[in-house]
Amino acid sequence: MEVLGLDHIDLTVLDAPAEYPKYGPDYYAVFFADPDGMKLELVHFPWGYWRRVQQDGHDGRARSDRPAIPEESLR
Repeated sequence: MEVLGLDHIDLTVLDAPAEYPKYGPDYYAVFFADPDGMKLELVHFPWGYWRRVQQDGHDGRARSDRPAIPEESLR
């Protein structure tokens, strides 16, 4: 996490910085646990992505291509 200036914080990287295309085009993220064990994500989308999603109402992927939201996270 040194690149992000977070090397002085006690974080456990759960998933290394990488592209995660299953979440969207050019989706780049790192997943980590904070000192209390809460899973957090730092994500980068290219400029204009959210504006396009807001205008179009979707991100261009077919509904079947989107990751499923686990049932337990909806409670």
